[in-house]
Amino acid sequence: QGNEQKRVLTEFVEKQVSELGEQLTKRESAASEREQKLASSMESTIKDLVENVSAQSQVLTDFVQNQVGQLTQTFSERDGMASQMEK
Repeated sequence: QGNEQKRVLTEFVEKQVSELGEQLTKRESAASEREQKLASSMESTIKDLVENVSAQSQVLTDFVQNQVGQLTQTFSERDGMASQMEK
């Protein structure tokens, strides 16, 4: 009878360990999937932010170049008028 109890207990423990192992595997798999989704989402967000910054930078660059061009033209015209007045 002692051997029978030992066998039943061993089977019970093995079954519990097996079930716990399966649960752990499922949880790890789910966690890994969540981590991959999060990483993918973060990557996408970062790409969008970089593209927005690049676009804003281009708009700012164009604006500054336009302003510099206008100032250069204004100074040129002013210098031209000043030279004509001196004559």
